[in-house]
Amino acid sequence: MTPKYQDYPFCRKELQYAGDLRKPIIPCLLTPDWLQSDWLGFLTAGLIWLDFRDVSDDNIEQKLQRMIDFIHILTQDAFKRNIVTPMISQEQKTIHMILMGRAGSGKSSLGNTILGEKQFDLHVSSHSAVNDKCKVGFRHFYRQHANLIVIDTPGFFKNEKDIEGSVRLAVNNGICAVLLTLSIDFGLTNQEEKMIDTLTDMYGDKIFRHMIIVFTGLDKIDEDLSTFIDQQCSSTLKKFLERCGNRYIAIDNNANATDKDEFVSKLIDIIMAISHSISHGSNLSTLVNSYIME
Repeated sequence: MTPKYQDYPFCRKELQYAGDLRKPIIPCLLTPDWLQSDWLGFLTAGLIWLDFRDVSDDNIEQKLQRMIDFIHILTQDAFKRNIVTPMISQEQKTIHMILMGRAGSGKSSLGNTILGEKQFDLHVSSHSAVNDKCKVGFRHFYRQHANLIVIDTPGFFKNEKDIEGSVRLAVNNGICAVLLTLSIDFGLTNQEEKMIDTLTDMYGDKIFRHMIIVFTGLDKIDEDLSTFIDQQCSSTLKKFLERCGNRYIAIDNNANATDKDEFVSKLIDIIMAISHSISHGSNLSTLVNSYIME
């Protein structure tokens, strides 16, 4: 159960029942045609949806295994919060990643790379109604014993409320990072600069302690990334990288599976380094909750 769900009065009997059994209860909504609503996203504080409308004999096993894997993630997370003293386990950790970036920056492709399979649609029009909703994917990354929850945000934000709603989906008392995708061809565009200004207005400079810059299109440069940034990138981009603690990494979303997994492993290392270096009072959940209270 999520913290938001536990706050509701009618949940108390279920909590007591789950506590007695030492088994968490997972609320599920079944619907033939569903779009995420504001109240449901708020209730779950990070809704995961599984689409069985295209199920067939060929993919039913994969669909069911994905559901089982995520139930496993949810139950572990529930016991960490409600029964065991919250802590970051070296053996099993849950990491939330928020993907931000303009449409066409390789953001959804990055999400699929992290998830190890295509879970995010790469061909949704920037004018489609579907494109203004967050998508959530998950994976258990066995190499580092990490449960990865990836939130793919829209390719544009209309206002602060859109950003706040997207960020709030990911901050669930867990390890969390904001990944900003920048195309290696274009660097920092006006769209990204506006998004950065909005994030600063909302959360202050502390938000950048949780941010990692992911350059997409690594295959388009011949030199190593550090040399490229030093010689080819604008002073504005360099200053922004410094603002983010010079935490950046690059990916070729068309690379082979081995190289992609190596990228994911390095990314997790960076996120864990952020988590260990930040005090509890400075975590992303605290920043978001402070903004909501305002």
